[in-house]
Formats: sequence, C-alpha cells, structure tokens
Amino acid sequence: MICEKCGHEIIDENARVCPSCGASVDVEKLAESPEDDSASEPGAEEPESPSDVQNSLEDAWASGFSVQGTIIDVREAAADGGVGQLGPYELLGELGRGAMARVWLAHDSKLGRDVAIKEPLFDSNLSDDVLEEMGRRFVKEAKTAARLNHPGIVAVYAADVYDDNRPAIVMELVEGATLGDILNRDGKLGAEAALDVLNQLLDAVGYAHKQGVVHRDIKP
Repeated sequence: MICEKCGHEIIDENARVCPSCGASVDVEKLAESPEDDSASEPGAEEPESPSDVQNSLEDAWASGFSVQGTIIDVREAAADGGVGQLGPYELLGELGRGAMARVWLAHDSKLGRDVAIKEPLFDSNLSDDVLEEMGRRFVKEAKTAARLNHPGIVAVYAADVYDDNRPAIVMELVEGATLGDILNRDGKLGAEAALDVLNQLLDAVGYAHKQGVVHRDIKP
C-alpha cells in the first residue's frame, strides 16, 4: 500500500496510520488502488511543515504507537545483558515492537527499579523540523496520560526527548501474561471470568473518561 499523503510504502496491511507522516490510512481504499512504484522513489512528496502531521499524531498515539506483547517475562528480554543507554536509563532488552514504536526493558539506577520505556519509530527520512514536532507531540500526549492514577492503567513516570533527539515515555513495568496469552493458552473464558475482565476494563476506561482522556483504540 502507498500513503496518499506522502507516498511512503506501507508494509503493514493493518496499519491505520502512515509510519512516515502520521496521516490516517484508508485501508480499504488503498487496497483497491494499484501499486505505484514511483511513489517511493526520491522526490516523492513529503509533508511541507510540522503542521502537516500535527493533527494526525493524536490518531497515531491511539493506534500506531500501541505495542502488542509488552507484558512478558522480563527475564527473557534481559538475558543478553545491557544494550545501551537512553538518558539516565540503562536499556536491558527489547520487550516488544509494533509498526510505530518499540518498548524497552530498562533500569532506573537513581530509584533502583526496572521500568518499561516506549520509544516511537519515526521515519528518519523526515525533515528535522517534522521529527522535532512529532517528538514534541508524542511527549505531550504522554504527559496527558501521566495524570491518570488507576490500578487498571499503566503508570507513566516520565516523558521527555533524550539523547540524539529520541522522545520516549518511561512507564511502570508490568510482568505477567496478556489476556491474549491466556486465551491462546487456555481457550475462551467462561462467562464469569469474561465479565470480570470486562468490569475491570470498563472501570479503567470510565475513570479515564472522567479525567477527560479518551483512548479511541481499545483492542480486544
């Protein structure tokens, strides 16, 4: 598929936003269109300014930045030792990766605790101005989520632009299995268990709505 806005080739057939410019993707419309190899050649149209992608970044935050499989056995991710540094945090391993972001297992040496760090995967071919604006918006959305305090919502500890212009969100590390893992392992839930999960979900979403925060892309 080719993004109608910037001409970037979109590999993920289920993508809802373009990984290059952040524009919303009409999957059905693009699927019906013939592929155009010329769109990915040098000289393909790019966003003219940071404002071209500003409005669509909220959609990207809600959908493209979601990373499946973040809640895993962290010992597996840390088995190979440290892999680098991001600001004051030591990166221990990669927990998960999606079309628009990856999540690191990291250690906060100042507070002596492990954390999860979400880092967006912006297209490096974008101009510095656009990358700076996208990073700023990413951090701004994270700060909105940081004001939420609920047992069903992962806590945001910090959000900033770190070394080499790398925006990132530092979050609570949650160990265990995802609902998807449980379904794959045990099959469908019984009625009582399913209602319990839904009640917890609705309680968390209802709390967020009361705080003026709407997720807009809840995944099963």
